[in-house]
Amino acid sequence: MSLDSVFVNPLAAAYQSIGDYYESEKLINDLLLSTEDLSVDQDGSVNHKSCAKDSVSYSLLVKSRAANGDWSSAVEHLKLMTEAGMYPVSRDLNSWKEVSSKKSRFSSWKKRRNVWIMHRSGTF
Repeated sequence: MSLDSVFVNPLAAAYQSIGDYYESEKLINDLLLSTEDLSVDQDGSVNHKSCAKDSVSYSLLVKSRAANGDWSSAVEHLKLMTEAGMYPVSRDLNSWKEVSSKKSRFSSWKKRRNVWIMHRSGTF
């Protein structure tokens, strides 16, 4: 069963907002077709265009991989996006940067705090 990306993308984004990147990616991949899966009719028109991944779908896939630190898969999804004729916009780039920096920020805040304390106390 394939659904329109208008319905799938907000649900996938909701999963990402609660931190469930795996379920978000699974939802997009299971319910939306990639552009190479679209069939072409005799008259040249494309079937199931509404069921295809759009630029938002690809952006969510890249964001999911960036959040998990899987950069090779993030680049692969970005490559698939551009091969489908869709390109990221500045909002996508900011989103990917934010999610990737959040992960490093939360893991090293104690380190930065300790460096700051050492610097302030003069033992640095």
